[in-house]
Amino acid sequence: MFQTILVGYDGSENALHAAESAARLAKLFGSHVILLNVFPYPYTLIPDGLFDQGEVALDAETVARLAREDLKVVEDVALPVFEKYGVACQIVQEIGAPIEKILHTARKHQVDLIVVGSRGLSGWQQLLLGSVASGVLQQHDFPVLVVRKQRVEFRSLLLATDGSANSVKATETAFEFADRLDVPLSALYVKDTRKHWLARRAEAPIDTGQLQKTLEEELERLRGDRDVLIHFRIREGNPAQEIVEFAAENDKDLIIVGSRGLDPVRSLFLGSTSRAVVHHAPCSVLVVPRGE
Repeated sequence: MFQTILVGYDGSENALHAAESAARLAKLFGSHVILLNVFPYPYTLIPDGLFDQGEVALDAETVARLAREDLKVVEDVALPVFEKYGVACQIVQEIGAPIEKILHTARKHQVDLIVVGSRGLSGWQQLLLGSVASGVLQQHDFPVLVVRKQRVEFRSLLLATDGSANSVKATETAFEFADRLDVPLSALYVKDTRKHWLARRAEAPIDTGQLQKTLEEELERLRGDRDVLIHFRIREGNPAQEIVEFAAENDKDLIIVGSRGLDPVRSLFLGSTSRAVVHHAPCSVLVVPRGE
């Protein structure tokens, strides 16, 4: 499934956790890893403790020196993570805008998964997803795994599904994960109750029993011959909030969710539910595009 995995590494603690998750997945799927370090030029951040943190332009000689120092950190700190797992790893360094270079490298090497770190755990009312992770998610080509630093090993999986064509690829991916890890899969469908009561009244009533039967049959079809135990649940409310709360209540360490489709210029716009789940989840989130 994941022949080539691209990991963005910037020397931060969150990026190191992302690298370890990627190493575990590469070991599981037999993947080749591209470990990408991007030095942000023509602007870079001044480290804390020197001046008030901000962006400054650097001359070419300074850029080259700092880029070499960054690469040394990758070789000394991140590369041993992959060596520990016996995973083949290719180090690549680019100079430029991180989001642009991550996506350029992913397309150049035709990767199957991009792994990036997040700024970490947040409350429901806060948005603490890093700008690079947010930017990488706004594309249509690749599944993107956003790793929360508290969870680097995936043993308890949650598939968030709405039963639509947009969620088929995510469902197949979730089954593949569960099968490889030899763990059961929780699947959650949330009936959206956010509509105004007049709009809900105008719609035909939904038979919850029939809905559950239909969704369970679809899950069985997509499971195929994989030996995966499914735990299916239906909840009501705000879909994103219910998914996040279900993951927290049941100590999930990976949420797998589909993204919304493509616009006329083939730029992926995350659906509001997918976006909110990534921002607020208590664990790592894998966002899977619909595919062709």
